[in-house]
Amino acid sequence: MQRALTPNVAAFALLALAVACTDAAKPEPRTLAPVATATQSMLGREPLLALPGAPVSDARLVELGSKLFHDPQLSADGKVACASCHDLAHGGADKAQYSLGSHGRRGAVNALGVYN
Repeated sequence: MQRALTPNVAAFALLALAVACTDAAKPEPRTLAPVATATQSMLGREPLLALPGAPVSDARLVELGSKLFHDPQLSADGKVACASCHDLAHGGADKAQYSLGSHGRRGAVNALGVYN
């Protein structure tokens, strides 16, 4: 069963992707000054900023990625999928202090979020 992203999580993911793509295209070191200046300039004219459009994705690749993310056959014991710990309804992380992996072994840390 696939879970839909909440509007806030989807908006945050799109914003993070847009920032990452913009910063990746610039060879110089990142600073917040240009962002702050541009933001102040835009905020002076418009109270709300529109989110950038969603990136175009091949539906077949998205479906394949979802199947792999939810497939427990890829684990050592065939019982644990990525989605077992990286719960997309909770920011792609797990609520446990220490995540359980293959063969029921407890890890040293919890599952990190997958939205960054």
